Amino acid sequence: MIQVTPNGISLPSGIKIPKNLIENPYRPGSYGKINPTTGKFTETLRIDPPTEFQKTSHFHIDGGKEHLTDMNLWPKE
Repeated sequence: MIQVTPNGISLPSGIKIPKNLIENPYRPGSYGKINPTTGKFTETLRIDPPTEFQKTSHFHIDGGKEHLTDMNLWPKE
């Protein structure tokens, strides 16, 4: 079964959003955790659609700016 993000990006077969992450209620495709001390959302994974410069969908880790496509870098549960 293929998983599709709220902003319409289909993930490769066998790739899933880690169950230990929650979706950011203010940014579709952004997943992370709530810091129990501050109550703030910390982004761990963001999945973005293609852009003018990146012709394929891509992801970002820990709020990084690098557009990643190597699924070996996908966060594990």
